[in-house]
Amino acid sequence: FVNLAYQCASTFRETDYRGGCNGARIRFSPENEWEVNAGTSDALVTLESVKEAYPNASYADIIVLAGQTAIESAGGMTQPFCGGRVDAEDGSGSEGLAPRVYTPPVVSIRDDMQVKGLSAREGVALAGRFFGPTFSNQFYKDLLAGTGNFTTDEQALLEDEFKEIVEEYASDEEAFQKEFATAWNKMMTADRYDGPSANACTDVSTCTTDPCFELGASAPSPTSAAGKKSKAQRER
Repeated sequence: FVNLAYQCASTFRETDYRGGCNGARIRFSPENEWEVNAGTSDALVTLESVKEAYPNASYADIIVLAGQTAIESAGGMTQPFCGGRVDAEDGSGSEGLAPRVYTPPVVSIRDDMQVKGLSAREGVALAGRFFGPTFSNQFYKDLLAGTGNFTTDEQALLEDEFKEIVEEYASDEEAFQKEFATAWNKMMTADRYDGPSANACTDVSTCTTDPCFELGASAPSPTSAAGKKSKAQRER
């Protein structure tokens, strides 16, 4: 579910404001045929029962929530969830959004982060999304030690400006967890536009329990202006 949510959102490009998980186009060609999305169709099949139980919830919202829930359940930091995504009817609009590959791999990594609008710290933190039964900084420890099988892109994180960040996350679990939560939320909501410059998910926390998730209802967070007003009204 984590891989599905990440790959769904990873098409976002800050450079031209295309892509993102809003629309859930990962269900269609060409995205479901990309090599990087191998295995996501199995996760989508698993989520079909959720969609059947909550027909008013979009696949896009379900995908993002499933990834977030998997991270939190494995030990990641609790994050707000912003619902309200809609589903596309086909894969049109995905053309040209496939990952760009350069040589050496470190160039691909740097380009990918810049296109997505991620800092080096955020990009390296998101690389730690691959985890076992527990969400932790073990990925960075293993990467530094050379323990396990790593892709050429993952090995490239030990080069240039990225190595120092890998070393920090390997030695500081809290720093990794905080940066990951920030970067994950940024990726999952990057395409939630509200006018020319605002983001619809700012200070929004969507209810994800019955019955409001089925209705697709959104509730303002307690720290937002709307949330504070609602709290004051309840107290009166």
